Amino acid sequence: MPRRRLRVPLFKESVPTIQAGEGPAGIVTVCGEIRFEGVGIPGFFAQSGEPMIEHFDGPDGLREHFIVLLAESARPQFGTRPLTEALLKQCLILLLRRKIERGGAPLPWIAALSDRGLSKALHAILHRYSEPFTVETLASIAGMSRASFASRFTKAFGQTPICLLRSARLSRARELLATSDGSIDQVARCVGFSSRSSFSHAFRQAYEIDPLAFRSSSLVGADSTS
Repeated sequence: MPRRRLRVPLFKESVPTIQAGEGPAGIVTVCGEIRFEGVGIPGFFAQSGEPMIEHFDGPDGLREHFIVLLAESARPQFGTRPLTEALLKQCLILLLRRKIERGGAPLPWIAALSDRGLSKALHAILHRYSEPFTVETLASIAGMSRASFASRFTKAFGQTPICLLRSARLSRARELLATSDGSIDQVARCVGFSSRSSFSHAFRQAYEIDPLAFRSSSLVGADSTS
């Protein structure tokens, strides 16, 4: 069901806590939000229809990691915020590993990461996005036939290999537009587009703004915060 995001003011070097109800303390629940940015694909967790739950106790639980996390949160000091963020990321990685090992991965792409072929293709898309990949070349990297690769990839990641490749390219392009001085043509070529026109068209479709206008707005935002 849709959940409303509760925002609590973050004071410098502190972690917000919220107490629900007036009675004595009962169940302690730790909630965290991790935002993925940069070269990556948005929406990987959007397919999750319910929360992932892990028990603290047991030989393969997360008790020790959460003890450190809660202790740091209870006594905020210098560096608490970046440390707790790192701990939450560590817990997320361990949680996903356990889900894969138990065969209960709640998202198709989590299980797909244990597939060596699909993992190799995904790695190529995310880290070699400037190369002129096709479904055929990606299938070759995965060691599969074109039809089998396209079907398994789309089922696992919720979109076709080429759509995912375009998303990776545009994500990197948006980062370059905001942080580099390269021309629009240079950015387009850097992320694998053959022409400025095709790049601009894809960028407008994805972000509803022209690349040049996006760069201008990014520069205005940077000046206002400097």
